[in-house]
Amino acid sequence: MEYKFNGSRYVTRGISLGIPSALVMYLWGIIEERKKNKGVPMDYLQIFKLKSERKNRKRNLIITLSQEQPPYEEVHIISKFSDITEKIYVIDDIDHVTMLLPEEY
Repeated sequence: MEYKFNGSRYVTRGISLGIPSALVMYLWGIIEERKKNKGVPMDYLQIFKLKSERKNRKRNLIITLSQEQPPYEEVHIISKFSDITEKIYVIDDIDHVTMLLPEEY
């Protein structure tokens, strides 16, 4: 089955209360860009790992997007939201796409 991540989008309570809305929009933007990569099909489960990192007195947020089948990974580094360490799932069940925390799965 080919997952297109085109359904209605939802965020869970954990996402809406714990992740800044601007960062949520940035993550949705990464999903949109990922959809354009025709080389590797998207799995139903996209995993974001967010990790704060300090380098040369500067704090960054390292965002790693990955999936299991077929294997895929890409990394984004931004200077905003640098105090967040979290894992976020984005699941496509064809009718809708949900962003949630692992404990909400």
